[in-house]
Amino acid sequence: MRFIKKFEAYVTGAVSINIDGQDRTFTIKNSDESGIFLMEDDEVYQRLDIETPDTKNLDSEEFYLSPEVSPEIVKELLAQGFIDKCNKETVAGSKIVKAYHLI
Repeated sequence: MRFIKKFEAYVTGAVSINIDGQDRTFTIKNSDESGIFLMEDDEVYQRLDIETPDTKNLDSEEFYLSPEVSPEIVKELLAQGFIDKCNKETVAGSKIVKAYHLI
């Protein structure tokens, strides 16, 4: 998937994440219509949010983090202040997932 102009208005900022020993720069892009994405050079690296039946109980800047996102990336996003953990959780398939707040 490629998104070039679509999410331009929703850029949250640049984040540097070390993946496999290599520093890489990503942006977090948030679209009310399509979700929250970790982007690299306008290409989706990982979709951060998941849709669950509980989504309607979230505030506008809260989202359930996809269980596919690696713990290292979650740790970096928290450490660099791009997301904040909030006290909401739900079940997605066989996993309990936690909600985060997009800062």
